Amino acid sequence: MMEMKLILNLLFAVILLSACGQKDTQATHSAAISVTDAKGNAVQLNQPAQRVVVLFEPLLDAVYMLQSEDALVGISSKLYLNEDTFHQLRLIDDRVNNKTLATPGDEESLNIESVVALNPDLVVGYNIPESVVSSLQDMGIAVYIGRSETYADTEKEIQDLGKLLGKEKRSQELLDFAKEEFKKLQNNTKNITPKKAYFSWANGRIFTTVGTGSMMGQCLEFAGVKNVVASKIDVPNINPETLVSWNPDVIYMWNDSPELFYKHPQLQAVQAVKNRQAYNLLPMFFYNPHTLKALLTTLRIQNWAYQLKTEEEVKQMEQSYLQKLYGKEKGEKFHF
Repeated sequence: MMEMKLILNLLFAVILLSACGQKDTQATHSAAISVTDAKGNAVQLNQPAQRVVVLFEPLLDAVYMLQSEDALVGISSKLYLNEDTFHQLRLIDDRVNNKTLATPGDEESLNIESVVALNPDLVVGYNIPESVVSSLQDMGIAVYIGRSETYADTEKEIQDLGKLLGKEKRSQELLDFAKEEFKKLQNNTKNITPKKAYFSWANGRIFTTVGTGSMMGQCLEFAGVKNVVASKIDVPNINPETLVSWNPDVIYMWNDSPELFYKHPQLQAVQAVKNRQAYNLLPMFFYNPHTLKALLTTLRIQNWAYQLKTEEEVKQMEQSYLQKLYGKEKGEKFHF
């Protein structure tokens, strides 16, 4: 009888411990932070990430906007080589200025051992090889892949990172602000006949442009100008004859001189060339359309097309946007 009682007591204890363990597991699971990244993979954390490595510049920008830079322990090695981005981020982060923020490589040549040595909860990237992602996950490190190709992507990534970093309130503030400002910009031109616009990429690629489905294409739309490219091809290449037939009223450029258009012998009949209406979005850091700074891009595009505000008013609005996006203290440190 004593043996039977002992067996029953042990069995009860095992069942009780099992139930408690199951309850703890369920509680942990229900409390977990979970988002789905651009690859369709679930990214889960049991608590907001405390140590983060970010290898993709638009999402590094998002971390600063979310005011989570204290969690940042590693960045892409390319950042220190990008003069434009480095010059601006060094103004708001002493670790960047002193080049003490760790650089475990870039996405194409990521050093897994260097990443692991940083003991991150989360690694954020864009084009990290699947094999590297799997290796990091096998070591218990969560990996989030973004893409920032459209404004909807940018919104989702701000929201996702807000959850992963415990900054949901801040992420909603950012999205609400951007939504309201884009609405105001669009209202500015609702009674104006749209001008035809053409955008060209940097490094002399004046015949490489953007389709309607791209982020820059969306900025043109938000600004109230009509993209002369009607297709959704992201980065189409054209010839001079096509540009002449489109005959844009205004041209926007990345980091190049308008003289590339003005002096091109085959483009002299283009309206924007004849009227010298080619404009350069520079510094590129402030007009990166793959971030919420698409607001500044849209503002510039709109004002160059329609001259709705003075140059001083535009500069004041840009400064106001930066202070809202990065916080007043950081926003005031940036230099155009």
